[in-house]
Amino acid sequence: MSGMGAENMTLARFEEQLDRNGSQLANWPEGERRAAEAILLASPLARAAYAQAEALEQRLAACEAPEPSPALRRRLLADFDAQRSRRTWLATLWQQIGGTRIAVPAMTAALALGVAVGSWLPPTAGDDVDGGDEDALLLLQYDLDIDGEW
Repeated sequence: MSGMGAENMTLARFEEQLDRNGSQLANWPEGERRAAEAILLASPLARAAYAQAEALEQRLAACEAPEPSPALRRRLLADFDAQRSRRTWLATLWQQIGGTRIAVPAMTAALALGVAVGSWLPPTAGDDVDGGDEDALLLLQYDLDIDGEW
């Protein structure tokens, strides 16, 4: 890029870079800055565009933002408080982490993983494979202190 000259930068490209980077050539990327310096030396139209951008930046820098009126401040603060009270921190967190766009697929994956792992595990010694409903009823009778038959 160090060999870039005025012939490599058109006036349209110069104006585009002027809009993007401003009139302070020190803020431009190095290769673009060298090409801009070269076109400024070679083209009166480039110098006119540069002067116009520089004048605009000076006018914008001289502008001051007006102070908001007390009524506007009150209205803005009231709107802010109303929005803050409507949206709790949990709702804000939910929105920031993606809401249902992220949560539904994550919960679906967790459910599928739970079912898959549960079906792959072998039955444990405590599992009643042969239908131990009678044992469960006897334990219930014992816990409730019920005598007799069901």
